[in-house]
Amino acid sequence: RVMLGFCAESAADGIAALKQWVGELDLPRGMLHGMDKEGVPLDMSTFGSVYIKYMSAGGTEFNPGDAMLNGYDGTYRGIYFTPCLPDGEFRQYAVFPLTLFSDSENPAAGAPGLTTGLTVQLVEELIRPLRENLESLEAEAEVVSVDAGVGKVTLKYRGPEVLVYGITDAVKANKLIKEVEILE
Repeated sequence: RVMLGFCAESAADGIAALKQWVGELDLPRGMLHGMDKEGVPLDMSTFGSVYIKYMSAGGTEFNPGDAMLNGYDGTYRGIYFTPCLPDGEFRQYAVFPLTLFSDSENPAAGAPGLTTGLTVQLVEELIRPLRENLESLEAEAEVVSVDAGVGKVTLKYRGPEVLVYGITDAVKANKLIKEVEILE
């Protein structure tokens, strides 16, 4: 079971990210609630910032794969990833870039500020949304090296061990990256 929370500048950005993540992670697709009022479609072009909550397993009010779109006044932009594993421990990884899966063949394509190909700049863009959370936990990560030929990224990390998995996943979610080495 997976829950995703999309914080986006617009409904269009949020829906595009929802489609990309659900497709790339091969999650169930359901209904998107909150885009109409009593069956009449809302004009989403003037809706403003949105939060979309997606649940792969559904719940009491929704079916598997359903999502709910709401207005959002927060400043964060990106995706909160919450896997629900059999051990019952709460795990939430944030904030992944909305454009992480922009293009299956070229993950950097169409993402503002991202370059094509595996570069230090690309990896910096992937970990940038995590920096504020890392700093609040007195942790830090920096790119040491990138080997585009084999898809390897080396990061220097200082902070709680429990965060290494989330940082590694944030970077490895990009299809150009096959391996992440963490140095202390």
